[in-house]
Amino acid sequence: MGDAPKVVEAFGKYMAQINGNVVTFDTESDALTAVVMEEQAGGIAKRAEAYCEARGLVDKNAAAKTKIVTDFMAYELSLDAEETE
Repeated sequence: MGDAPKVVEAFGKYMAQINGNVVTFDTESDALTAVVMEEQAGGIAKRAEAYCEARGLVDKNAAAKTKIVTDFMAYELSLDAEETE
């Protein structure tokens, strides 16, 4: 079952299983990013937190930046995963 696709296209939408539920996305990139985020959430969150701490970001500023950095890292990792498939 390790060879099963993580993202499936149907009827112009992209579907992936996230947290045990099938979720529909408008783009393949969004679906792949969500899959990577689910698979690597802990590591991504730690790295984003370390980045914000190293840059001296605190409170609301850190929360907003952490979300952006986390999304970017998941996106980057989804590109890497796509290239290896």
